[in-house]
Amino acid sequence: MSMSLPERANLEFLKKQSKDLQRAFAAGEAEAVSRIHQYLPRARSLAQDQLVAMELSLQEAQHALACAYGFARWEALTAAVEAPGFGDLAKLTDREIQILLREVDQKVLVTALVDAPPNIVERFLQNMSERVRGFIRTEIDFLGSVPAADVAAARQQLTTYFVEEAADIAAMSRELSTEDLAAVLQEKPMRAMTLAQLVDFFRDLAILARRRGLQALVALIDQVQDDAVMAMGLAMIVQPDMSPGQFMERAGQQLQDERVALRRRHCLVIKGMAGIQAGRKPDALIAEAREWAQMQAQALPMALTPQATLL
Repeated sequence: MSMSLPERANLEFLKKQSKDLQRAFAAGEAEAVSRIHQYLPRARSLAQDQLVAMELSLQEAQHALACAYGFARWEALTAAVEAPGFGDLAKLTDREIQILLREVDQKVLVTALVDAPPNIVERFLQNMSERVRGFIRTEIDFLGSVPAADVAAARQQLTTYFVEEAADIAAMSRELSTEDLAAVLQEKPMRAMTLAQLVDFFRDLAILARRRGLQALVALIDQVQDDAVMAMGLAMIVQPDMSPGQFMERAGQQLQDERVALRRRHCLVIKGMAGIQAGRKPDALIAEAREWAQMQAQALPMALTPQATLL
């Protein structure tokens, strides 16, 4: 069962708790051992004697404490206790405002902006098209008087974005730049990356795009030419008139073309090897291999790609 975060919890309180947890675990206290076993992934598979003999780092104690409070990681927990208020929304960059506008329900946004400080209202309106801006103003006027509890709830949803964004920023050990990711690609091209390295690269790519905008990715296109799908994807998403739906449609077709070409190539090799083993004449072997490869490629079902609305 998750613990409840004290009302006046702060960063110093959480740091002290994590150190206390580390010391209690080292002392073999049953509650601490149980908590580490429950929330630390590497501890779950250990036998009891291995668990109590395990050396627990402070970072692991912090992670377990965050999980006990219902957070996925320490950075999210610390961001929650230091979360800014509704008034701090005015400090968001244009890019962050635009991301927030995509993530938040329109009704929530309109309710939150009722009787809000003019500087906050303007920060949101100036990042909308003229048509949407007029619509939002009309909706705010139409709502008129809204129960204070409803306004407070809507504003809390908006400021929750800060917690998530702050956790992402805190998780970065340094400020990412296009040059940093280019250096990663020069050291290890995408096709040479393991799945774990690819996941880390995409996380950094997403952070860079959120902090500096999609145009920051343009300089990386030449660096990923060894991966046709990646190069195509980057070149498309940086286009200002490319919607997520259009991208998914075109990327899906590109993926299918790549799969068909690879399937045809593999089938040609397999059928050709079988013909060589059977002693077939070269011309007959090639004709049969080509026909079989074409048939297998045509039978390949369309690749499934995520719906843009689910991204």
